[in-house]
Amino acid sequence: MTREHGLSGSRPAAAALGLALLALALAAPGCGLLPAEEEILDPPLLEPGRVEYRTEAVVRGTLVSEVRMTAAFVSESQRNLSFESLGGRLKAIHVRYGQAVSAGDPVAELDTGELESRIRIQAIEVEKAALSLERLRAQGADDYAVRWAALELEQQRIRQDDLLRQRDAARLVSPIDGVVTYLLSLPVGDPVNAYQMVARVADTNRLVLVTTDSRAGELPVGARVAVSFRSVEMAGVVTANPSTLASDPDESLRKAAIVRLEEGIPEGAALGSTARIIHELDRREQVLLLSRSALRQVGGRTYVHVLDDGVRIERDVELGLVTDTQVEIVRGLAEGDRVILG
Repeated sequence: MTREHGLSGSRPAAAALGLALLALALAAPGCGLLPAEEEILDPPLLEPGRVEYRTEAVVRGTLVSEVRMTAAFVSESQRNLSFESLGGRLKAIHVRYGQAVSAGDPVAELDTGELESRIRIQAIEVEKAALSLERLRAQGADDYAVRWAALELEQQRIRQDDLLRQRDAARLVSPIDGVVTYLLSLPVGDPVNAYQMVARVADTNRLVLVTTDSRAGELPVGARVAVSFRSVEMAGVVTANPSTLASDPDESLRKAAIVRLEEGIPEGAALGSTARIIHELDRREQVLLLSRSALRQVGGRTYVHVLDDGVRIERDVELGLVTDTQVEIVRGLAEGDRVILG
């Protein structure tokens, strides 16, 4: 009988021994084939950042509502010049824009053709009629002949006067001392219609302030206003506004207000110089004031953000007088409250 030699009979026992040794190795402290698990740390505690607010304190003071507008010095007395009884071709313009003129100075004239010759001839006819009448009277002629000659002289003088009026109507002269503030821009020889404005002369000794600001209607007639001209403060009175100038012949004035200075024209003021008009509409004394920019509005609600012990809270407010920059607080805030801006 033959015996087989080998380890085939002991394989299960060897496998069991290997597993036991592996278990001992894993269990041994400080030794192991796998990495040790790391300890989980709690997250660090972060201190919240401090919120800084830009605030404004509610204060008590005076609130003034006013309108400010720019005005220009214009002449209170201006004359528009035109050929009122006839038109014709422009013969000459004797002035220039901005020129100072005196009463009676020639401004412009029309071409009258042979009118000057007719005037000279008519002057002769008048003289002839006068000589004829004088001769009849010297000769002791009867009343009929003398009366006829007198009527002939009167007729010739009427014709002369008519020609002279035609000549005068063809010449424009300045009716006042002043400055030419408008001049028709037409070349010599062009036609000019009757009643067409050719020039305007303004009396520079009688200046008033005129404003065409969109808020001119807020200046009531008779109201006293403050006027500032080149750092000089003056007082003025409103003499007209859009309600009283609505039908003014000068269309540019129909939406204007006119202010007359109480102490006369300041030094340096001239036609076209500008000044500032300030009119007080309302005034509130000793009221709670806040910047208008601090307000918040949603629908019909008006509120502000107030800083109360470092906490931002909303608070509804009721307003009184409102200006461009400040408001009157009627209800909702107290003096000293810190209101958050922005």
